[in-house]
Amino acid sequence: MNKALSPLEISRGIKRSMLAGVFGSLFGVCIAPQFLTAFAIRLGATQLQIALLTSLPMFGLALQFVATILTQDLRERKPSWFWLATVHRLIWLAIAAIPFLMGMLGARLTVLGFLGLFFVTSVLGSMSVPLWFSWMADLVPAPQAGKFWARRVAIASLVNMLAIPLGWGIDHFSSHGLLPYVALFALAAIVGELDLLIHFKVGEPPVNQPGIREPLSKLIWKPFAHPDFRRLLFFTTSWSFAGAFADSFVVYFFLTQMGLSLSFIALAASSMWLMRWVMGKYWGFLADRFGEATVLRVCSSALVIWPLGLVFWGYSHPKLALLGIHLYMGFFNLGFESCSTGLMLSLSPRQNKSLFVSVSIGTAGLVGGLAPLLSGFFLEHSAGMTWLGGNLDAFQVVFLMGSVLRLATALLFPLRFGEMKATPPVLLVKRLIDANPFKVIHHSYVLNEGVDESQRLDAVHELADAGSDIATEQLIQAMRDPSLDVRRGAVRALSEIGEKSSLPALLAAASSPDAQIQPEAVEALGRFGERSVTPFLLKCLEEPALRLPALRSLGFLKDPAAMEQLVFWSGPKESVGVRATALEARCALGDESVLAPCLHFIRTCGHEIPRWQVAIALGRMVTAPVDYYSILQQELRVRGECVAQPPAWSPFPKWTREEQKKRRKKIQEMTRAGQAEYMEGHWKEAVRHFSCAAAVAMEISDGADASPSAILAGLQRTLEAVKITRSQWVLSLHMVEWFLQHEGDTAPMVQEEAVLAFALWKKTQGQGTN
Repeated sequence: MNKALSPLEISRGIKRSMLAGVFGSLFGVCIAPQFLTAFAIRLGATQLQIALLTSLPMFGLALQFVATILTQDLRERKPSWFWLATVHRLIWLAIAAIPFLMGMLGARLTVLGFLGLFFVTSVLGSMSVPLWFSWMADLVPAPQAGKFWARRVAIASLVNMLAIPLGWGIDHFSSHGLLPYVALFALAAIVGELDLLIHFKVGEPPVNQPGIREPLSKLIWKPFAHPDFRRLLFFTTSWSFAGAFADSFVVYFFLTQMGLSLSFIALAASSMWLMRWVMGKYWGFLADRFGEATVLRVCSSALVIWPLGLVFWGYSHPKLALLGIHLYMGFFNLGFESCSTGLMLSLSPRQNKSLFVSVSIGTAGLVGGLAPLLSGFFLEHSAGMTWLGGNLDAFQVVFLMGSVLRLATALLFPLRFGEMKATPPVLLVKRLIDANPFKVIHHSYVLNEGVDESQRLDAVHELADAGSDIATEQLIQAMRDPSLDVRRGAVRALSEIGEKSSLPALLAAASSPDAQIQPEAVEALGRFGERSVTPFLLKCLEEPALRLPALRSLGFLKDPAAMEQLVFWSGPKESVGVRATALEARCALGDESVLAPCLHFIRTCGHEIPRWQVAIALGRMVTAPVDYYSILQQELRVRGECVAQPPAWSPFPKWTREEQKKRRKKIQEMTRAGQAEYMEGHWKEAVRHFSCAAAVAMEISDGADASPSAILAGLQRTLEAVKITRSQWVLSLHMVEWFLQHEGDTAPMVQEEAVLAFALWKKTQGQGTN
């Protein structure tokens, strides 16, 4: 009995399987449908016999179940798989010898002999598939499954590019009759055996054997009794029928009806495989991130429409149509195949994995194998007939039915699994539209696999700039990166993205003893808007090293439950940085009582940066944030540019036209005077003029007497008359009151107060309210 494999053996086994996949894929290229179809046509096969090239392998899939029953008690899967696959591939040497027997057997018997050998090799290959899938499913760890299958299919996609030179070679040596096909099939047998030899060195994990052998009737029923697996089984079976109905005659159509060369058809097929290779890591990443069921639903919906390209452009633009549909299929096919395979393996119970896989593939093959026979029969008996007023011929009807059958499958068998979490497809599509998914996924791979620290750090910054939650899990993993800069960058990126699924990881980092990223994690918690973290942040205030990030986080969070602590930490006994940050958080919460403490802090603080920190917070709270930042960024608008325009509107009852004229004139005079004082650095005088201009604009004064004393006398009456619906102006009026009350103080005012006073005046111009 096999022993459990070590992590090193598993890693080596996965790499060897990838390498073996190169030769296995080349084997598949040599026996690709375009070459088999062309070979059969050269032998003289009919349309119904061409259909058998698709049907026979699919019927052979049904025999997988027999192989599973015969091998269910095996303690090792690899030996049985090896001998089945060996004979399966050696038969292609016999197929390569068929042209030499054609003169002896005649055309009819030669075609039948080819189809017979083809059926046998297909059966043997099908019988080996469940054993290999079961083996690989146990070998590859579940978290890596999506990437493994996507990369393996991507390798196959890249190798399939070799179909171009192979197709050119067959066309170039077509004068030698069937000899090019002899060489092609002999090459297939050789590279196929190399695939098996490399695989033979891959370790096999232990097989979980059922304790008691169950009756055959119960074994057959098990996959159909499993609710989620049954849903997938019905979907894949119906999709197999829909696909085989039209796909079987695509190559035949372009070879016989449109006269395209085999090399061009191989080029089109290779373009599909190239696209699959490009998309390999993207679909695998999305499957691991959003769930295989979600990606499968998106890809299947997209693949519904591709046969319509043949219906509308197959005759008018054959080369463009052939290339277009292959590129389109290549974009989505890989996601469909890798996710359907992954779902089949993940939904199969470990004890009966081979059984479930064989029933799934066998059922899909048995039902799907009927489709080419039906479409082939239809084509043979409808030659020369047209439909829809002569607009569609038999081939176009077959392609149209392929699209209709795919649509019916997507509607009748929705992929919803009760035992698996899956993101709604609409959400996945939205995420792909919101950001550049290729860029995000590329940097996610660099972040996880990059060797150089600078590369990983650049990837973190790029992901933060992208703002897409597609890479959330990779950023969470990056919080354990050896590089401190990468860990800090990952925390900041998660904070910028704001995906709530990352909140537990950030909370764990904020609680961890890793003091190097703990402050960043604490500050990031408030950006998610989840007030459940408020108690934790309040507790962090007790730690001096976490006090500032906790205060900033509470400001982002805007939870009124934190107000009492914010008031405490904004007291005069605290340090300048703590006070400034606490006042900033109170402003973010909209605390109306914070006006006086903020203005007092701005007046008395001897440090410029904390002063501006509080001034900016207060400006955002009392005036319009856009206006305030515009003033800071374009200070010339304060220093001397003519900004003394009459206010566009006023928040309070209008005066008469004559009184309005007086007020506008007074506002212009005061604003120009304020600008002149500002340019000279006379902050107190600038504050007085800007404050008076704002007060006049708000109709506290009629403009004739706009002295500070007259305005202060009218402030109380105005505040009492303010309606509830205009309460956003109350803080503005209180700020005017503060500035004019302190205008006579001996202490000089500071530049921040002058900018705040000017911002108040700008607010009266109707450019925004808080």
